Formats: sequence, structure tokens, C-alpha cells
Amino acid sequence: MKKERAETGKVGLQHAVIRADSIRSRISIGRFAASVANVTLALALAACSGNGASDTASQSAPTARDADEVAAAAGAAASSTVPLAMSLKMNTTGITSDSQTDRFIIKYKTGSAERGSSSAVQSRLDKLASTFPARAHHLRRMGIGADVVTTERKLSSTQAKAFMRAIAADPNVQYVEPDITVSGGAVPNDPYFNDQWGLLSNLDLGQPYAGIRVANAWNTGTGAGVTIALVDNGVTSHSDLNANIAPGGSDFTFLPGPGDGTNPGRTIENPNCQVTWHGTHVAGILSAVANNGLGVAGVAPSAKVLSVRALSACNFGTMSSVVEAMVWAAGGSVPGFPINPRPAKVINASLGSSGQCSQTYQDAIDTVNGLGATVVVAAMNDNDDASNT
Repeated sequence: MKKERAETGKVGLQHAVIRADSIRSRISIGRFAASVANVTLALALAACSGNGASDTASQSAPTARDADEVAAAAGAAASSTVPLAMSLKMNTTGITSDSQTDRFIIKYKTGSAERGSSSAVQSRLDKLASTFPARAHHLRRMGIGADVVTTERKLSSTQAKAFMRAIAADPNVQYVEPDITVSGGAVPNDPYFNDQWGLLSNLDLGQPYAGIRVANAWNTGTGAGVTIALVDNGVTSHSDLNANIAPGGSDFTFLPGPGDGTNPGRTIENPNCQVTWHGTHVAGILSAVANNGLGVAGVAPSAKVLSVRALSACNFGTMSSVVEAMVWAAGGSVPGFPINPRPAKVINASLGSSGQCSQTYQDAIDTVNGLGATVVVAAMNDNDDASNT
């Protein structure tokens, strides 16, 4: 998926980006030593408590293994050298030198306590708190089996990588990566855009541009009986779209709103941003009604579009929200949401982000393909190298 430069005059942000004062990027040796000393002291007190100690206190007392795990995490966080086995668990391509990150996706291995229980994930985060630049909290379990966690403040690029190293030091961790920001493409405002040269053929008289020759494809089919899930920022009512909008969409922005994935609205942290209506534009490309004497024609004018909202009205969202929307749209299970009664055969995501394809996205694509759906993504408009987008 490719990044998209925000249009001039638009305020693009998923969450309010708060610039924090620079703080220490490494875990100090003194702090780590104190944490180990505290663990050792707790062990000594537990050993001296005898039979009079309560069962609860005995069960919750740190163990020598706990101390070893904390030591390993602290050492990894403070180290500038990352072993190959650990680096393979970490995808840092979405972290830039000036980034501020407070959301991460962690996937634990099958069979681990953390994979089986969200509370075990929080317990692990609490146990390793002294090794992190900031305390972390479990936010939600994803449909692909990974967990979204958030830190109490935004971390610089150096701090975010230290946090990820502390997490990756756990042998039960399959991978960890930042929950990067995802944005929709720009909505064209050219006065002749409705000429739709992109659907035509440069073999036509007077047509200099190479389009997709959609008329030839229509001889084979127009999308009848196919549901296309549109993962975007919602679709508003439009006379050239309404007949082809399927009922029963959903909203994965995890923000206040109608919940049906249709209307973008202003349910965002920044109520003053410019609403882009990007999803409405993309819906028109997909399946605007044809032969009605109105507006334009979609590429698949007989298909139905299921709106699955993953971006805010400002046109920004998170990778985790996009992944949840994709899995749900294909008929997969997402915690807290009913199963989609109308699974899509095609999932369109005209979205862009930075960095290489993440393991989180790959898990989602594998899940969606396994459910019988095809994922289609946008090439975007920046002419970037596809190997790093």
C-alpha cells in the first residue's frame, strides 16, 4: 500500500499528534539494577514468610524466571545491537526519524499464555514495565490473533524501537510492529474528471490516453451478484450510487458514530479538519450506476458496494483498523463484532502508508484469501518504489 501526500488545505491526522519534550531514549542501568534488586528482595521476603503467608501473595510473588525475563528485556531495550533472530520479529520500516508512536501490534505464538488470553498480555506488559520508555496497556484483541497495545505517551523513533526490542526479547513473541497511520488517496477535483478517460481506450478516435478499455470487459460481465467491500472512510448518500450500496456495513474506526460504515461525519478528534469524502469518490469508481442518464459509470456497474469504514473523516486511520475491516468484510471473526452476513468476494483498499508490507497486513491478506476473497489495493500517485510501500 502506498503513502499519499495530503492535499493542500487538508488537515490530516488520525489522532492528535502531540510533540513531547525529548526524554531519555535508553533504559538506564541504574533503573534496571533497581528493578532486579526489588525482584530479589521480594523473593527473599516471600521465602521468609513461611506458612503464614497467604496463597495469593505466594502466587503473585516474582520468581527467578521473572527476574531473568526482565533482565533480558532490559538488556535488549538498552542495546544498540539487535541479534538476527530478534530483528526478524521486528518491522520498523514504518518508524521514521521524526515519528511519534504510541500504538503497537504484538502477535504471540500459538500455545503461549498471551495468545490464549488478553489478560495475560496485560500481565506481561506490567511485568516488563520497568524496561519500557513508558508504561503500556492492552487495547484490544484483533481478528488475526494479534493484540493492539498503547503506551501512556507518544514515543520518539529511538524509544519506539527500544520498546519493540524489549517486547521481541520474549521467545513467545511472533512479531511486533508499530500500528502505523494509513491514509486514503486524494479526491480528484479536475473539472473534466467526469470524462473518465481512464476507462476508455487509446485506440478510440481522438483519445490519446491509455485506459483500461472497460467496454470490452463489460462484454464478459458487469459485476452482477458480486459484493465489493470498500475499506475507506465511508460513503455518503448520492443519486448515482444509492442503488448499488449494499446494506449492513460496519465501522472500525472505534470512534463515536452511526456504526454502519456509510456516513463519514465528523466523529474524529479534530472537528475542524476538512472532510474528504474519499470513500464516496472510490465507490463511484467501483460501481456507479450505469445507463441511468446520470453522472458517471462505475467499472463494475452491476456490483454492490459494502461500506466498511476504517478511516476517519479526515481520511486517516490505523493499520489495525484497516486489518480488522478487511477480515470482517470477508466473513472472518473479529472480537466485539457480529459476523458479516454478506461476505465480500472482493475487498478494495485504496489506501497508502509508509514502509514495507507488514506481517500484520500479510496475516490479514492470508486470512482473507483463505475465506475466498481477493484484496485489491491502490498504486497511489507518488511514483514510489513498490518494494518499500
